[in-house]
Amino acid sequence: MQQTDPEPGHPVGRCNQQRPEHGERRPSDQLRMKRPFHLRHETHVTLRAMARADTRKQTLDAAERLFFSDGIAVTSVDAVAREAGVSVVTLYKHFGSKDGLIGAVLSRRLEAWDGAWQTQIDATEDQRGKVLAIFDAVTAFRAKAGPAQWCCFLATASERPIADDVPAQLVSRDNALLQERLRRYAEAADPERSDEIVATVTLVYNGVLSSLLRGTPEDPASLGRRTVATALGWQDLTTSGS
Repeated sequence: MQQTDPEPGHPVGRCNQQRPEHGERRPSDQLRMKRPFHLRHETHVTLRAMARADTRKQTLDAAERLFFSDGIAVTSVDAVAREAGVSVVTLYKHFGSKDGLIGAVLSRRLEAWDGAWQTQIDATEDQRGKVLAIFDAVTAFRAKAGPAQWCCFLATASERPIADDVPAQLVSRDNALLQERLRRYAEAADPERSDEIVATVTLVYNGVLSSLLRGTPEDPASLGRRTVATALGWQDLTTSGS
């Protein structure tokens, strides 16, 4: 009887199939080796880092919404965790404490505001315009600032007037940024009137922030710019971009 070779899938056929020589890799091994281990590890680490960043952002967004709509004192860590869709354990792992969470919210806000203000300053060559750019920055910042639409720093200071912690330090940093930057451009615009310029802008700027909380008058930032320009005799700069 004539013998036939077994089918490739038959157990005997598998046994009789040619084995790779010593040191030669099977095709399946070669597929696994296409991506080196360190690249697979780096991809895994990157994905975990992205997940942590997403969790941090959604927690900060939730905290900002609740802290500056309901109030810092009445908003618990549990409430923020529920709003963010994360566990309390995860929240504490990222921020350590409620004060740490408040500090992280304010730090992110200050960095964003600093950049938005500087962008408006850089958009004009007129030194007087650089002084008034703070009002243009308020308008631009509110358009993409996120949940809290008025000043997080005034809100924090009003709820924690005698605090001496990280959030309080960030409130002080915000105030220092305001005074130092206004002083720099006021002296460049009119050295002899720099004190008057800084005081006038600070007064009107604080009024603009309070108006945002009250919801009236409409467009307080533009009105604030016109008010300062008129008070300082800069009528040619009463509108943004002039």
